[in-house]
Amino acid sequence: MTTEDLEQRNQLQEQQPQAVDGDNNPVRVKQTRRRLNNGVKSFLEQVFITHPSPNRKERELIAKKCGVSPLQIRVWFTNKRMRWKHQIANNNANTDTV
Repeated sequence: MTTEDLEQRNQLQEQQPQAVDGDNNPVRVKQTRRRLNNGVKSFLEQVFITHPSPNRKERELIAKKCGVSPLQIRVWFTNKRMRWKHQIANNNANTDTV
């Protein structure tokens, strides 16, 4: 994990609402999941076809264009690569059995 990733995580943690339990200990309130809209998803799919592993600068540009955080973009590409890898493995397994 790079220092930039740690800084982003710290910024996100600072933005999270805080609550206290019965003993006045801070308790982190769970944030709601932020889903990407269909326009952003289709744009990311198009980028993925040509460039499945964008570097940090590219992710920052994509994030600005989509209006989401670079962390969300990084996670989306990581998850997409894993789904893609599993899909290829499943397709190969299906062709091997035929």
